[in-house]
Amino acid sequence: MGKGEGGVSETGSLFGPAIGNLHGQYNFQSIAIALVVMKKLHHQSKWDESIALCVVFAGAVFGQLLFGYVGDWLGRNKAMFLTNLFCVVGALGSALLAWGEGSTLYAWIAIWRFILGMGVGGVYPLSAISAAEHSGSADPLARRTRVSWAFFWQVPGSTLPFFVAFVLAKLFPENHELQWRLTLGLGAIPAAIVMFHSMGQKESTEFQAAKQEVSFLGALRKREYWGKLIGTGGGWFCYDIVHYGPYLIAPVIIADIFNTEGQEDSVSTIAWQTSFANMIGVPGVLTCIFLYKYMGTKNQQWIGFLFISLSFFLMGGLYDTIGDIPLFVLFCVMTFGINSGPSVTTFVLPSETFPAEVRSTFNGLSAAMGKTGATIITFLDYWLMNWYGIRANLYLYGVIGILGAIITLFFVEDIDSDRLKGRSKVAEEKSINKAAKHTEYV
Repeated sequence: MGKGEGGVSETGSLFGPAIGNLHGQYNFQSIAIALVVMKKLHHQSKWDESIALCVVFAGAVFGQLLFGYVGDWLGRNKAMFLTNLFCVVGALGSALLAWGEGSTLYAWIAIWRFILGMGVGGVYPLSAISAAEHSGSADPLARRTRVSWAFFWQVPGSTLPFFVAFVLAKLFPENHELQWRLTLGLGAIPAAIVMFHSMGQKESTEFQAAKQEVSFLGALRKREYWGKLIGTGGGWFCYDIVHYGPYLIAPVIIADIFNTEGQEDSVSTIAWQTSFANMIGVPGVLTCIFLYKYMGTKNQQWIGFLFISLSFFLMGGLYDTIGDIPLFVLFCVMTFGINSGPSVTTFVLPSETFPAEVRSTFNGLSAAMGKTGATIITFLDYWLMNWYGIRANLYLYGVIGILGAIITLFFVEDIDSDRLKGRSKVAEEKSINKAAKHTEYV
C-alpha cells in the first residue's frame, strides 16, 4: 500500500463523530429560532438579523482551516478537544454574556457566534476523518458508509433546536428571555460531551503510520492536490449555497403553502413547520447511503446536483401558478433532493480523496470553501428575495446546482469505476448463464 494508506485501524466508536455532527447542526441552526423569540423583546433590524445568521458560517471557515491543519499537526483527538472547547465557549457566551439593547446585544451575539462557528467548523473535517480512519477497513465502500452514518446525525441536529424552542415555549410561555438564552446555551452540553470523549481516544494506526511534519503552506504547495481540491471544495461551495439558501427562505414558502403569511410569528408554529421540513431530509440521507453500492460517490454527486437544479427550476417556474398541494409536493421533492446525493457526498469525498498525512488539512480546506458559500448566501438571501422576489432565489440555486454538477464531472476522481464495472460484468455473466440454462430446456 502507498504512503498514508497502510495500517488499517481497529474499528472505533462512532459516538464522537455522530454527536459532533448532531451538535454542529444544532449550533448552526439554533440562532434562527432564537431570533424569532428575541423579536418579542429586542428591536431587530434586517442588518442585525443578517449578521447574526451569517457570522457563524464565517467563523466556521476559519475553524475549518485552523483545526483541519491542527488535526494533521497535533493529532485528530487533540484537535477534536480544542475545536469542541471553542463550541462550548461560544455557545455559553451567546447565552450568558450577551447583554445590552438593540444593535449592542446583537453585536455581542455575533462575537460569540463567530467563536462558536470556529469550533463547529473544526468538527466537520475531524468527525469525517475519525469515522473513516477508525472504520477497521481499507474498503472505500465500508469507509464512506461509516462516514455517512456519522453525517446522518446532522439531520436530527438541525431539527433539535426547533424542538427545544417548542418545549421551552410551553414550559416558560412568558419568559422569552430565558427561552432564547437556553436555546443558544444548551448547544454547549453535547459539545462538552464530545470534548471529554476525545480525551480517552487513541489515534488511528493509519494516522500514526502516515504522520509527518507538513506545514499548512507546505501542504498547499503540493500541486497534485489542487485539482482534487477544486472537486471536493468547489462542489461543497456549490452545495452549501443550495442547502443553506433554501432553508432560510423555507419559512416564506411554508407560509405561502399554509396561508399563514401576515400572521404573528408563533414559536410553536414555526418550530413544528421547520421541524417537518428538516425531517424530510432523513429519507434523503438514507437513500444516498443505500445507493453507494450501485452508484458510488461521484455519480451520486453530479446526478444529485442535476436533480436539485431541476427541482429549483420547477419550483421557480410554477411558484405562483399551481395550487397549494402541488406546491407542497414540489417543496417535499426539493427538500428530499437537497438532503440526498451531494448533501452526504460532499462531506464524504475529502476523507476518501486525500492521503492520511494531509487528509485533515485538505478536508478542512474543502469544508471552508463550503462554508464560504454558506456565508455568502446567508447574508445575501433575504436581500435578493426582497429586491427580485423568491423566484430569483430559486433560479439562482438551480444555476449553482448545474455548476456543482460540472465541477464534479471534471474534477472529482471516480474511485468506484472499476468496482462498478466489475459488478456490471458479474451481473451480465449471471444473465448470460441464466439465458443459456433456459435454452437447454427449450
